[in-house]
Amino acid sequence: MSFLGNVLWFIFGGFFSGLSWILSGVIWCITIVGIPYGKQCFKFASMSFTPFGKEIEYGGGVPSLLANVIWIIFFGIPMALENLIFYDILYAKSN
Repeated sequence: MSFLGNVLWFIFGGFFSGLSWILSGVIWCITIVGIPYGKQCFKFASMSFTPFGKEIEYGGGVPSLLANVIWIIFFGIPMALENLIFYDILYAKSN
């Protein structure tokens, strides 16, 4: 069942979402300080391409909180807007 879910997810949006995560990872990896966060973005890209049947483990801590705040400002909000635009292009205009 997870195989079918992954195939459908990939076709109907997972591909674009995964590419966004890869782009974010490449941007984070430009600096030495950002490499650990870029590696996490690549893990999220894998999760975004095929999410069904995978598990997420949260590490926690103050550095993680700070990274999450920076991420939401520079990548989270733009990715959410990107997903809204893809929805508008792919699905909303078909009605």
